[in-house]
Amino acid sequence: MANQLGKLRAEQNVSQILAENVISLSQAEALIERAIGHRPSRATVCRWINSGKLQAIKMGRQLFTSEQAVHRYLVAKTATITTYS
Repeated sequence: MANQLGKLRAEQNVSQILAENVISLSQAEALIERAIGHRPSRATVCRWINSGKLQAIKMGRQLFTSEQAVHRYLVAKTATITTYS
């Protein structure tokens, strides 16, 4: 049952990302740089993906995300920062 739920979530994630403006991780890094003033490292972006903070999909050997997923991440990060201020 848990495996089916995980598979369903993965399928929803793929469908959502592919329905949006798909971008490479390099493009995501540049987008984040414009928003926060510095470019995150590739390792940091991968850490955000692995922790579930930034939605992404793997096609072949490459990871992709979307402009909208980056926007959702930045909104969530900003909300977290302002909550604790």
